[in-house]
Amino acid sequence: MNRLSNFLKFSAVFLFTVFVFASLSTAAVFPVPGLEWRWNSTLAEPTYIQVMMSPESADLDGDGIPEVIFISYQHRAWQADGILRALHGADGTEYFNVLDPALRAAPGSDLAVGDIDNDGLPEILAIKQTGEVMCFDNDGTWKWTSKVIVGIRKAVAIADIDNDGVPEVIAGRTVLNNDGSMRWVGTAGSGYDSVVADLDLDGVPEIVSSNAAYRNDGTIYWSAVMGTRHAVANFNKDPFPEVVGVGSQGVYMVAHDGTPIWGPIALPSAAGGIGPPLVADFDGDGLLDIGVAGYDLYTVFNQDGTYKWKAQIHDLSSGGAGATAFDFDGDGASEIVYSDEQFLRIFSGVDGSVLFQTEGPSATLLEQPIVLDVDNDGFAEIVTALNNSDRPNLNTGIEVYGTIQRWPPSRTIWNQYTYHVTNINDNATIPIAEKNNWGVFNDFRAQTYQGIDPVPDLKANGSDVPVTVTAGNLVSVDGGMIPSIYFGDNADWWVWADSIFGSYWYTLSSGWVPSVTPVITYAGPLVPLATRNIFSSSTLPVGAYAVHFDLDMNMNGVMDFPMFSDSVLIDVTP
Repeated sequence: MNRLSNFLKFSAVFLFTVFVFASLSTAAVFPVPGLEWRWNSTLAEPTYIQVMMSPESADLDGDGIPEVIFISYQHRAWQADGILRALHGADGTEYFNVLDPALRAAPGSDLAVGDIDNDGLPEILAIKQTGEVMCFDNDGTWKWTSKVIVGIRKAVAIADIDNDGVPEVIAGRTVLNNDGSMRWVGTAGSGYDSVVADLDLDGVPEIVSSNAAYRNDGTIYWSAVMGTRHAVANFNKDPFPEVVGVGSQGVYMVAHDGTPIWGPIALPSAAGGIGPPLVADFDGDGLLDIGVAGYDLYTVFNQDGTYKWKAQIHDLSSGGAGATAFDFDGDGASEIVYSDEQFLRIFSGVDGSVLFQTEGPSATLLEQPIVLDVDNDGFAEIVTALNNSDRPNLNTGIEVYGTIQRWPPSRTIWNQYTYHVTNINDNATIPIAEKNNWGVFNDFRAQTYQGIDPVPDLKANGSDVPVTVTAGNLVSVDGGMIPSIYFGDNADWWVWADSIFGSYWYTLSSGWVPSVTPVITYAGPLVPLATRNIFSSSTLPVGAYAVHFDLDMNMNGVMDFPMFSDSVLIDVTP
């Protein structure tokens, strides 16, 4: 199914959802999810069924349905000997298992998924049990291992830090090229996570790790005491973002240039806590809030650092588990999804009341549940990791929760620990110049309803699926385009066809021209393109034809990545 069909499907589902929830009274019961599928056993190393890291999810095999990617371990051995696995998001069946003992991963680290080599397929970045970064192809085939050691307690991130169309891999204060070679290692702080953002709005991103922000060449932009877990969003009316940090002393906020704004504000939890910050509008008042987990309380702060509410949790092991935000009931206020040693819970963002809970144990490190449409059915699901190290009679592995026609749609990707919507395209390519998330969605570790990719669309005789016609009958191809969040961005447009006579390229000046090399259709900003006819003929000879509509975001006259595409197939028979 092409992207426009997905967009229209989203629109219909969204309108249905809004209608349903608008008709409910404020006293209506929250739409309670049920278990959709569970993975807790395997024939591939069957004792390795514990999971204590954040699952990630992207479409690895190109079938339009995401996979769930994670590291499993056995017994209580969460520091080493982890197996990288991927499950099909539709039903939890296994896609691949990396069983080679030489490629064992650190189970207490976090993965990143994205197309780092511009081949149109995502790669998976994992921390090896000896502290290097490993890269795997979309089918689990090993690709490379870095020579530099970054440490086993790291969350990998992916970004194009120099806007050259070739992504980099970031782990703490270490930046690698897309082949695993070292680019630079910073000299200041190195935290568990890394956040890439254009803090000073000069068009070039910075990297925040621990108490430092680095320029993209590794020089220090600023250093400030602000903890080791981070989020970036805009909390005031100026165009610059702020950085929220959480550490053992509490919660901090600094300006884009590192100037302290407030903090540390101590967590009310016993002995503190160091959960990564979650940023969203939890009560629908138009102002951002900050959620942080501790040992016995989940606390939400107003954007000025004052307490908003707190809810009882139980995380006496790490006090550092993460959370995710999503507006499950379509009321404009985000709910909070959180899992501790006892339960997976959904908290009301307004007051912290428990809207849903189910047993979902973990001894906890810094893992967080994720929210996405993991089976591409048009409705969001929660994907959560489980282990029973401390509660041996309960479940292990991966569980997926959702509802039928009661939760809104969402994106079909969640690719890294420091996820913010604009850090990854829907098709798992990496933006060359990432849109500032605070200028579009203004949240962090939160999921959105909508896709963000440009949506080129082609139809043959009004159909998205392959068309068969007999010779002498009309073949008509129509095209259109929805720019999504990339409205106004410069791109190369390519409309072309594979035919029995070779390749033909559509130009605005000359129409269809034959060429063995690409000929550009148009170079310029992405704007909505109403459906229009680009080809009609009743005289096509017998044979197979494919028409393509491609957009790439490097307006340089060269077909390159990231690329957004649609195509139609036509078979003319005798």
